[in-house]
Amino acid sequence: MNILITGGSGLLGQRITQQLQAAGHEVVWLGRSGRSKKVKTAVWNPAKGIIDQDAVNAADAIIHLAGANVAAEKWTTRYKRVIIDSREQSGQLLVSAIKKRSRPLSVFVSASATGWYGLITDDRMHKEDEPPAKDFFGETCQRWEASTSELDNITRRVVFRIGVVISKDGGAFPKLAAPVRIGMGSALGTGDQWIPWIHIDDVVGMMRLALDNDQLRGIYNAAAPNQITQHDFTVAVAQLYRRPLWLPKVPAFVLKMMLGEMSGIVLEGCRVDIHRIRSAGYRYKYEIIQQAIAAEAAIE
Repeated sequence: MNILITGGSGLLGQRITQQLQAAGHEVVWLGRSGRSKKVKTAVWNPAKGIIDQDAVNAADAIIHLAGANVAAEKWTTRYKRVIIDSREQSGQLLVSAIKKRSRPLSVFVSASATGWYGLITDDRMHKEDEPPAKDFFGETCQRWEASTSELDNITRRVVFRIGVVISKDGGAFPKLAAPVRIGMGSALGTGDQWIPWIHIDDVVGMMRLALDNDQLRGIYNAAAPNQITQHDFTVAVAQLYRRPLWLPKVPAFVLKMMLGEMSGIVLEGCRVDIHRIRSAGYRYKYEIIQQAIAAEAAIE
């Protein structure tokens, strides 16, 4: 297939591009510069309403991963606007371009996040049919998903609410593992908050299943079956690197002073139900955290 990807230069975009190219698919990125040494790139700029219509017309499938990094800066009023606008504007621009096509698009695959369920800690298993949380994360995900919801009347749309991605190349794992590797690791806050983690190859695997299987449609939680608490995650990393956990838990107020509202990303967390994606036929490569982090860790 000819597959158009937004956010292709990001962590997930690069991994899925590699796998799709290896499988013989033609991959094109939508990017602001229009230049890449590895992948053919077409120009777009969602903030200005600019998109290469020819690239959209040529695509058999679109994978939409674009969006500002939620952990790149403190959540000031300005940066909150950047986080939402980068998702909402890009989704709306894609919908507009897809509606101009002369032939139907086979499938539209989009990222979302388990942040839909909010910055909370509880023991429930949150399912896809729940309403969004009434906090910044919930609002962001709601507007993110709503920006492309019109496509449900045009093509097959599949949206994955992705948890904490385990990858050595970026995201949360290297940052969480770094202090543990030097013997300075400790749980954050109470340590009781859940981490709906998922290995990067399982995210890619789910998206590839969505490309190939016409039965997949709608919203799916993308997390591992065996989700664990932040404390247990830290213990698993310490055992992997054979490092002690000398320090007491980092108090919540310290993280709130350092990170502000964004501290909720590490201080809160819930479990998500993965029955729907498993029932669709997906078979996990990494079901337990020890396997996932061992695959991504650099062992000295």
